[in-house]
Amino acid sequence: MALQPVKTDGRRWLTWLAGTFVTSSCAATAYVLQVVLGEHLPTWGHWFLLVGGASFTAAAVLIPGFAAHRQTLERRNADDIAREAGRRAQVVVYGYLTPALDGLIRIANDTSEADRGARQERVKQLIVNIAISTKPDTRACLFHYYPGPPRTLRFDGVWASRDSRLRAPRREFVEHDGGAGDRLFSMLDNPSRPIMFVENSDHELSGYPPTDYKTFISAPVAAGDTIFGFLGVDAPNPGDLTKHDKDLIGLLTQILSAALAIAR
Repeated sequence: MALQPVKTDGRRWLTWLAGTFVTSSCAATAYVLQVVLGEHLPTWGHWFLLVGGASFTAAAVLIPGFAAHRQTLERRNADDIAREAGRRAQVVVYGYLTPALDGLIRIANDTSEADRGARQERVKQLIVNIAISTKPDTRACLFHYYPGPPRTLRFDGVWASRDSRLRAPRREFVEHDGGAGDRLFSMLDNPSRPIMFVENSDHELSGYPPTDYKTFISAPVAAGDTIFGFLGVDAPNPGDLTKHDKDLIGLLTQILSAALAIAR
């Protein structure tokens, strides 16, 4: 979860200050009128100015108090958000990343190729499950690399989803397709292995065929010159995924790349 600092709305404070000034002025005016007009006022006039002055005085006192109370609530909400973010981070680290790292260590210690291969498959699914663990309405899919020709990225059944509308992908990405395939292979062939993050596909991928998701992250799974594929995470609405999700996916693909690169 992305945390936003508590900001004081300048216009809101100006409104409160103006309200305090106006009510204080009205209270003072009511008092002055009572003093100046004095005995010339009828009984109802005295009562009118008395009640009005008391009301304006109360308002002048309450407005700053309300402003301070509102700011206290905002700070409390920010603290609650921070605690919730910390709790989720602990869940990710202790509930998911620790087993993934444990699996990586066990793969390194496996002496049997069959055992190592089976454990690598379990780590693949675990990484995909972690990728959707902190956000609702997300889907994660692992695409495997086939050298071809033509070079192809194909979904082979490892996926997870928290949105019933998002089913397992049915497409594959081929090099030199003039579209998404070229973008993905450009990412994989780049020595720095950048992560592709599209916040809003309607704005950033104009001209591409429509999809059932509007934001996605594609992260390379590779080690050295060896390409294993990529991990894709997507969601149906712009804003569902953030830069923090991109950083988490990058960490996950590094763990997965190391797990798949281990060989005897």
